[in-house]
Amino acid sequence: MDKPKPALIFLNGEKPSKTLCERFIKEPSFLICADGAANYLADYLITPDLIIGDFDSILPATEKTFQECLKIKDTSQNTTDFEKTLNYCVLKGHNPISVLGGAGGRLDHGLSNLSAIYPCFLNKLDIRLVTDREEIFCADKPLRINSYKGALISLMPLFGKVHIEYTQGLSYPIVNQTLEMGRFISISNQLDADDCEIGVVSGTLLIILRRKD
Repeated sequence: MDKPKPALIFLNGEKPSKTLCERFIKEPSFLICADGAANYLADYLITPDLIIGDFDSILPATEKTFQECLKIKDTSQNTTDFEKTLNYCVLKGHNPISVLGGAGGRLDHGLSNLSAIYPCFLNKLDIRLVTDREEIFCADKPLRINSYKGALISLMPLFGKVHIEYTQGLSYPIVNQTLEMGRFISISNQLDADDCEIGVVSGTLLIILRRKD
């Protein structure tokens, strides 16, 4: 049996640019669209493999354009359209998962999306939110990040206390400190080289990394 492809999820948040979408679909992925995100995919001439949601924001013209696409209608109000797409990925074994259109726009929607990726990360899914400006992902152990010199990076203990034993390659080093909301976080730190290392030893760290323009 073939291994499931990585998933590329499109959400109906702040619309990603056509350039960003086209960059990601170059890699073999299973394209999953959450409800109204299908509207901009139709404009971009990108056909998803699957559309999931309660279909309350997809336009009739878009439904007609994608009438041959696989669709799953789920009207449950106990889960968001994003959570419905993630549940499908878990069920079918898609991993890693990249998410476009999941950040920016309304703050409550953004926080809801961050809340949704947390249990996925705990279940060992490699998931990240990607915008035209930044990438957002989690870490619960030491990691090396490849980016570019001067890239802005913020380290957020959004899901509880996070202890960082060391960092390498950051303008403002963190040494044996515990990050905690309302007490100490690292905002707009900066890479001194093309990569950096962050020694997370406990907790789940949310990382927001500036993409190169």
